[in-house]
Amino acid sequence: MKITTTAALLLGTTLCISVAGADLREAPNEHTSFPSLIRLEQKIPTYRRGHALQTWVTGIKQAWDNQHPIVRQVMTSTNGELIVAKTYNEAEKLDRDMFTLMTVQNQLREQQLHEQRIHQLQEQRLREQQRLVQNLRLQQLREQQRREQQLREQEIEQERLRVQQLRQHQEEQERLRVQQRREQQLREQEIEQERLRVQQLRQHQEEQERLRVQQRREQQLREQEIELRRQQEEQEQIRIQIQTQQKIFVNTKDACASNKKSFANKRKSKSRFPLIFDNIKKKFAATSHLTLI
Repeated sequence: MKITTTAALLLGTTLCISVAGADLREAPNEHTSFPSLIRLEQKIPTYRRGHALQTWVTGIKQAWDNQHPIVRQVMTSTNGELIVAKTYNEAEKLDRDMFTLMTVQNQLREQQLHEQRIHQLQEQRLREQQRLVQNLRLQQLREQQRREQQLREQEIEQERLRVQQLRQHQEEQERLRVQQRREQQLREQEIEQERLRVQQLRQHQEEQERLRVQQRREQQLREQEIELRRQQEEQEQIRIQIQTQQKIFVNTKDACASNKKSFANKRKSKSRFPLIFDNIKKKFAATSHLTLI
């Protein structure tokens, strides 16, 4: 069987009771016979579970120095040894004792919390007083800094006014010089503009004269080109006429030779075609006239 008591929950340890029979009588040597013990355990991550009794004893010893004196009084026997609950009655008694211990610890905890709250209030009041003193000092320091800042600003403003007046005087002098320079520049610009106007007028006249001369030259060139083109066309016509006359002469010469040969043959045969012969004579006479031309 397994019994989890308030002591185990409070201390985070493992308690052990021995196995009892059906009549709840204890078995012999159960406190030393480890296989006959049943563990009463609560899983605590900080402790590593091992053998039941050994884990409980080791856990109590490790945390013993940090326990309250009442815990030590409850968890030890008259001879100063750690208590091991071996029966239900002992476990129940230990549970009651631990409940009393828990009540006492709660009262102690409440007292500690009350003292902590009082201490916190005192610290809070002290911090508030320190804050008030610090704020007062800061206020005085700010007031002093504000006065010093005002004095510095007044000095800066006076210096600014002095510099501004000096700058205004210098600017006025500079404006006068600039105005004089502008007037001088305007006069020079007027003179330069007049010179440029005369120069442009002269250039315009020269340009007009050059344009007239160029136009006359272009007109002459166009007339020469027209005359040259006309002469070339006349020469081309003459060349074509000469070529045509040469062709006519060659054709006429060939025709005459052919006619002479044919006439000779016809004379021998006392030609039967007098009309054809007359036509040939007429053609020959016409071609001879063209050749002479």
